[in-house]
Parts: sequence; structure tokens; C-alpha cells
Amino acid sequence: MKWSSPDTHDCGPKSRASSHRSPTEPMEFRRPVLEDAPTVTAIINECTTEDVGMAVYSKEQLGTEWRSDPDRLDDFEVAGGGRIEAVLEFETNRDAAEVYFEGFVARTARGREVGTRLVEHAEGRAAALATETGRDVRLVTNVMNDDARSVLEARGFDQIHFEYAMWMDLSDITIQKEVVEGLELTPYVVGRDDRAMWQVMREGFGDDWEEGRPTEMEP
Repeated sequence: MKWSSPDTHDCGPKSRASSHRSPTEPMEFRRPVLEDAPTVTAIINECTTEDVGMAVYSKEQLGTEWRSDPDRLDDFEVAGGGRIEAVLEFETNRDAAEVYFEGFVARTARGREVGTRLVEHAEGRAAALATETGRDVRLVTNVMNDDARSVLEARGFDQIHFEYAMWMDLSDITIQKEVVEGLELTPYVVGRDDRAMWQVMREGFGDDWEEGRPTEMEP
């Protein structure tokens, strides 16, 4: 389910987050470093496995991405009180004046309002962008469990889309027998299948993009 903050974060000095009571337990947020990749990967995969039944990142994938493109580190923040207990991942669209985020809380840190802290911190990031650009900024996220939905509802977020996740385990040899004759299922290969994947996503899910379908594949 995709959720949006009930109103945009305006470019004034006060953010909407200030109207909510914060949890009292200290929690520090920081930009991750390369050495954090295994912990960040483990937390994200733990959460996505619970929510949708599969891991998002392979064991070495995130570390490889960070090494090849250090700017990717700016899309993440890690949080905790001495050790990493939660992760925030962001996508900032300045042209659309929108901040998209996903929050992940380690199982051992749940029940302490850590999820509320993540949403509050994301609200602050949206407010900072509004101040920087002088524009109203919308904050959007996507959640798949009841605890996260409760946190968003308590903070006044509205549900704006409902999505169905579809996954297929290609290691299951029985899957191939169900495919239409003449077609073969193979794992995605970076560099080989990029354009084909882009074209399929553009045609299959283009109506989901509020700003319209992209006409060119980004590098």
C-alpha cells in the first residue's frame, strides 16, 4: 500500500512533525559507511522476507553498489543507539517536489516506537527539502504490514494506492513446466536485460507514474 502525508511540507520554518510527541529513547541517525553494508542488508532483507516472502538484496549486492557509486550512500540513513537497529532508504524527486522513503526496523528493536522515529525523521527530511527549494514537498512511502500502517494512520497519512506484489522463485523447476510453450524463464542479468526490463516495466506499469511514462531509459 502506498501512503502519502496528509498535507505537503511547506517551506516555512516549522515542519508538520513538530505537532507530534516524539519517543523519549535517544536515537541517532547518520549516513552509512561501506562497512555497514552487511548489517543494512540483513535488516532490509529480514523485513522484506517477513512482508513479501523474499529478500531484496543478495549478500554482496548493496556493498557492490555502494563501492561503484558512493553517491548511493546518500539515499540511506541508519539509526540506533550505539548499534544499527533501523534503516531508511530514500528517493528524492526534486522536479516533482516529492520524497519517497521506506523504513526497516530490525526484529530485535521492535516495540520501542522505532518505526515512529523513522517516519518522523523522514518528515524532517521532506521539510528540509521544502526549505531548501522554497517549494511544498510531499512525503510518500509504501508499507506492507499492520504495524507500519498503524504508525502512518496515527500520524495522519492517507492511503493513495493499493498494490499487489508478485514474486516467482525461479529455482523451483516445476515453474518452467507452467510457462507457455516456446518461452523460457531465466534470471535477470544486469547489462544484458536492462532495456528489455525497462520496456516491460514501462508498458506494464506506466499508468502508475503520476508524472507520465518515461520516454527514454535512464543510463
